[in-house]
Amino acid sequence: MLGNGFTIDLLSKMDKLDIIDPSDLFKYGDMVKWPATGEPGFLSARYCPNLWRLGARPGLNRTASYQIIEELITVINLYATLPPETIKKKNQASHTPLSNIYIYAYQELVSYLRELFIDYNEKVSSEDLRKLESGWRDYLMKLDKNENIERVDIITYNYDIYLERLLDLLNIRFDIPNISDGNAKFKIYKPHGSISFLYEGYMSKDNYNIQKELSLNNGDISKFECRHENLSLYMPLIPIIPPAGEAHRYAQNWANSIKESIEATMESYNPNDDFFICGISYWHVDRAEIDAIIRKINSDVNVRMINPGNVDGLSAILGMVFNSYVHHSSSEVLKELA
Repeated sequence: MLGNGFTIDLLSKMDKLDIIDPSDLFKYGDMVKWPATGEPGFLSARYCPNLWRLGARPGLNRTASYQIIEELITVINLYATLPPETIKKKNQASHTPLSNIYIYAYQELVSYLRELFIDYNEKVSSEDLRKLESGWRDYLMKLDKNENIERVDIITYNYDIYLERLLDLLNIRFDIPNISDGNAKFKIYKPHGSISFLYEGYMSKDNYNIQKELSLNNGDISKFECRHENLSLYMPLIPIIPPAGEAHRYAQNWANSIKESIEATMESYNPNDDFFICGISYWHVDRAEIDAIIRKINSDVNVRMINPGNVDGLSAILGMVFNSYVHHSSSEVLKELA
């Protein structure tokens, strides 16, 4: 199970953290290009007027950025559960209801996040990944070559595709269950979405705009495809769950399909299987999702968490639930594990 810390670890090894910050989401917003013109300035009053009204600004620190995002998603989560008649009345109102600002800001946010991580993706070349020296690189190669290992399941909450690109360069085959199913040993699950996910009906970036309709993103996963190049496109649906988002609250069918597959897979684990957790936060908005996975795993599975510091609450939970739990402070330990 991989979180933001996994991406930060890879970027640190490639000396990219001075130009890529996957934690402070608004920091480089003015440098993200508007797809239709190629001009920087995506996070602006011009292109994201509603997100701007809520206080989003380039250069905001991480804490301020997350406060804005969390407030926005809190409103969206509740709005999505309102009775249909209430939503209908708001949609038919002669004046512009306050809820519209949040709906539009949400659509601006997911559109912005997708383009932000596409921009970050382009800052890491194939050569950067090819030269990467990392415990994760070594361990992934060991897993691929070990014929005694039947399957490697990777749950990643990251929008980026550095992992997928690295596996491609290492000639390690992988599937994206529900989107590109196959018989590869490696299975990658991305319940919060990915810049590689494309929804049917997409068009070239010349047609780019942000949806303004009063509807929350939805979609069937059978209508998805996956690719790693030429990603900046117009799509009627942006398959990304923002930080602090809860897919089940606002009927994100595609994300719920992935979560159901994850839970079914976790239930298949046997005693003495290995489960790694790296770079996962355990703040209040993440806990329900992580706890749901932990509950599905056999308590005799060998669990290792890789994190430079203590993750409040999570270490105690893992130590209580699992009979064989180890906490490592660095991914370099992976070079020592067979």
